[in-house]
Amino acid sequence: MQRLKALAFCAAALLATGAEAKDKIEEHRETVYLARDFIFIESPAIEAYLRDICQRLLDAKGVKLAVPNILVQSSEAFNAFVDTKQNLVISTGALRAMTSEDELAALLGHELSHLILDHPNDKNALRTLPLGMETMAAVRDASAELKGQKPTYTSDLTRYSQDGLTSSQATNMVWSDFIAPSWNRNQESVADQNGFELMRAAGYDPGAFGELFTQLQEAENKRTERMQVLKKMLVVRLRETANAKAASGALASDVKIAVADDAAEKLVDGLDVFNRSYASPDERQAALADYASAHREKKRAPRPTMHLTETLQEGEGGQLMALDAAAISTLNALAAHKQGVAKLAVQGLQAAGSALPSPHLNLALGSFNELNGDREAGEQAAQAWRISTRPPAQAYLWVASNQARASNVQGALETLQEGRKRVGDAAPFLPNLVGMAREAGNLPLARDYAQECKEVSNDSVADKLRSVLSEQSAPTGLYAECVRQLREKPVQDQLTQDALGKARDLFKLKKK
Repeated sequence: MQRLKALAFCAAALLATGAEAKDKIEEHRETVYLARDFIFIESPAIEAYLRDICQRLLDAKGVKLAVPNILVQSSEAFNAFVDTKQNLVISTGALRAMTSEDELAALLGHELSHLILDHPNDKNALRTLPLGMETMAAVRDASAELKGQKPTYTSDLTRYSQDGLTSSQATNMVWSDFIAPSWNRNQESVADQNGFELMRAAGYDPGAFGELFTQLQEAENKRTERMQVLKKMLVVRLRETANAKAASGALASDVKIAVADDAAEKLVDGLDVFNRSYASPDERQAALADYASAHREKKRAPRPTMHLTETLQEGEGGQLMALDAAAISTLNALAAHKQGVAKLAVQGLQAAGSALPSPHLNLALGSFNELNGDREAGEQAAQAWRISTRPPAQAYLWVASNQARASNVQGALETLQEGRKRVGDAAPFLPNLVGMAREAGNLPLARDYAQECKEVSNDSVADKLRSVLSEQSAPTGLYAECVRQLREKPVQDQLTQDALGKARDLFKLKKK
């Protein structure tokens, strides 16, 4: 009870600053990431440190560009990218891999250079794809396969904690792979050169690019492996869509299922995100050495004071980075059903108790508690994450799943509605909104949500299948999942079927 009272107090306190945080999140379109379950840490000290390095790099060359909005993603992957809304996303995996502030400045300088050179606008780096069920399911299935689990995507709230929470780190990485921009070799080369100039002007050692290139190549190799799994899963999901349409007669009579299958595979193969190819670390290092030789400067800028050790390896920042690593290890162990490993990994989080330095840590601690029989502690952790500054869709689904299991259907419905509004994308919530509205006995509302499912755009990839598929279609993707939750044929579909039946009867009469 004391814990619940504390949560209520925290929620009230957050309301005071919530408007300012909400404005910032909306201005930078952070909700694109929250709808895709990106997990962000909350650390003003680490964010301020990264902003200071960015500012120093920009000021040194007199670049009139605002420091981007810093988002620190909880992920074991080595990752950093910028987008069209002036966000710079950097993973805790990348921060932990840094051996010096020079290396961190090289990474930040490279990403800032993409913004300076206006690359995101050329590439539309922020992939604002509508969240169709095909992509959501493919990402979940790919995440499960990467963790050695059986791919089984479900949107049932009562199964969410078991199937959704523990695979969150893998899901987080795959989404990040999918959304991050795919620069071409020339864009990467000029970003290396511009980053070199920023580092040199700010007094950093550009030689740190050598180690960075090696880190980036290792990360790219791992990313390629993950993307191959995602590609396979996405093709499977698109084929299911095509085959469902074929089985319902939605395909033209002279178009075979095999044609739709082939089209689905070719569409996925054509996506830039699955086809990027970068120069090797040696090639990038050699090209940068040639550039440095051709652009020498006589006067060396003074070295800045370095703060990497005290910010990321010691003190509060170092503690948070260590706890984040423990949280990732805990979730990975739970996903692999290695209880002994999870029990060791979670000890640091348990020692921190309710004084967790970042709300995102509630995911690992709450998942461990819940899967080890302490459901109340799991529910409290879910609520603590939900009332944080940047709760992803997953946080609301977790809370709603607990409410649904406790037969608090109305509470679950309200949580889903709140999440939909806060995250700014209906797709992650619509199937469960249909199901909870039906369970609450509000069939008109359930039918309205099901109709909205039909109206919400499907994956941009799936939309391209229209060149092969007829516009007339059976429920597929997100809409099919909503219909499954509704447990009845939508009125609009039934009317269409009735009209088609009458048309066929009239046709038969006229032929006679």
